[in-house]
Amino acid sequence: MMMMRFDSQLYDLPVVDRLSGDVAGYMRGVVCQPGKKRIEGIVFEERGWLHRCHFVPWQAITVIGDRSIVIDTSCKNRASRTMACPGRDSRVYNSDGGYIGRISNYILDERTGSVLGMELSASVVDDLKFGRKIIENTGNIMKGEDFLMLVDGKDDDVT
Repeated sequence: MMMMRFDSQLYDLPVVDRLSGDVAGYMRGVVCQPGKKRIEGIVFEERGWLHRCHFVPWQAITVIGDRSIVIDTSCKNRASRTMACPGRDSRVYNSDGGYIGRISNYILDERTGSVLGMELSASVVDDLKFGRKIIENTGNIMKGEDFLMLVDGKDDDVT
């Protein structure tokens, strides 16, 4: 059974060390590349004086639950600056150059780490009037420097 969730629903969940049971920090973001089918990992922030952030690869994530994320902290890398999801808030265009919206959420399968799609926001007015659009991740997304483009399918993949 597939468990779909917006990445924003995971923010601020406690990240718990599987071995010790201690809270290692709090979830700050997912690391993924648009067009790829899987997240690379998560970033969590330690609480304390320094607020250091750590990247945890997908392979080290044991469970993504409703109240916490369980990880093997022996897999975290050295402290790094806060990482954001590449492409988040990027403008998205169709292959004709027409503006579709900005990424507001990634849609994830929390069991496999698959990136199933993206939720787009065109504007506050359009979001209220028509709702947000969903783009299925079929691998047809090309990343530019600060934008994404649907390579083939135009608006066909947008609901």
